[in-house]
Amino acid sequence: MVRFEDERLARKPEEDFNFDDIPNIVHYALGTDPTASYSNGSPVKATRNSDGCTIVYERSKLASGITLMLEVSDDHMRTWKDSTTLGITESVESLTDSDYELVTWTLPKNIPDNLLDRVTQTGPCDLLVWRLLLCG
Repeated sequence: MVRFEDERLARKPEEDFNFDDIPNIVHYALGTDPTASYSNGSPVKATRNSDGCTIVYERSKLASGITLMLEVSDDHMRTWKDSTTLGITESVESLTDSDYELVTWTLPKNIPDNLLDRVTQTGPCDLLVWRLLLCG
């Protein structure tokens, strides 16, 4: 896990050290390197199939006090809802001998096509938003 005590990385949680559209606090929660680029644009993997969509990412067990949440909007971002209101479920699997756990969000196939999504976090600074383009 990258240590955020490094003087070069001593930035605000909402800043984006390498301009990859992932805020520093999300890198911290995921245990990813805020200086690295991702070949697919995101450390989150989304897969669409006939049953709906699955979103998978690894979350750092060392990032205590931070919770990532998926929120959705079906009215062009006027209002945001907790993803469970649309039947989206979350499962967490602890990875053995690892500082990470595997988080899976499962979206049912009846999710509206115009659905927008974002990831918010609770913890040291609750106002951060990380916009994802999931299963679109």
